[in-house]
Amino acid sequence: INAAFTPSAAEVEHARAIVDAFDAKPDAGVLSVDGRMVDLPHLLQARRALGAGEAGAGEISRRLRMATTAEPTPTTTSERTAGPTLGRGWGTDAPDQPLRPMEFERRALRPNDVAIQITYAGICHSDLHTCRNDWGGSRYPVIPGHEIVGTVTAVGDEVTRHRIGDTVAVGCMVDSCMECDQCLEGWEVFCRKGCVQTYNSADYHDGTITKGGYTDHIVVRDHFVCKVPAGMDASRVAPLLCAGITTYSPLRQYNVGTGSKVAVVGLGGLGSSPPPWARTSP
Repeated sequence: INAAFTPSAAEVEHARAIVDAFDAKPDAGVLSVDGRMVDLPHLLQARRALGAGEAGAGEISRRLRMATTAEPTPTTTSERTAGPTLGRGWGTDAPDQPLRPMEFERRALRPNDVAIQITYAGICHSDLHTCRNDWGGSRYPVIPGHEIVGTVTAVGDEVTRHRIGDTVAVGCMVDSCMECDQCLEGWEVFCRKGCVQTYNSADYHDGTITKGGYTDHIVVRDHFVCKVPAGMDASRVAPLLCAGITTYSPLRQYNVGTGSKVAVVGLGGLGSSPPPWARTSP
């Protein structure tokens, strides 16, 4: 995990070139560095990259040798539903710090909650942005991860859609008001109250800040838990919860099918998903 969050040698070199260029011209707002136009946000990211790339290399190496997935605390179903549980995962304390092992508390199950032992968690670039506070508003410690696959270990009394032992998945949201016009139309992401995101978001009920999927288990409102169809390779499902749905949604929304012409700008994490779907859409 930290390897993904730690700048490469080339990135550190480019960051140093950006910093040096702005140091030479402190009044400039935009400069050309290595053939690229860079501005003050790039300078901020470059300074962070230098801090992450040049400091604490020994500590990062030590942590990379540790297990990247914490073992869940063995408990019975009744114990899981009776009270809060100890969570173990990976998070960061500040924008310039690597991920480290953390312990925290997961809430006791509410009547409409599902407890999930996490078996796979994807890494999204949004995780990196939030950990580094690139967008502002990060509340530390941050434990990221919103591409989650796992096994149901307990359910609340009102849950009927999921059973213990089911393979399930959780994406970018874990709650919404479920009462406004947007929620009732199936657009929970546009909830008038504001949806509760999987991490770095305030819970409606107790105000605690959500912790994401870089953990051993998670507790989520049942409406936001997706059932993974039998026969799917669970190890390959996680990216569908973010990049996958982000690109599949417009294909379905605009009835893309055989004969449709599709243009994709960039072939990164998101852009690599639509081409095969566009080719195979009925």
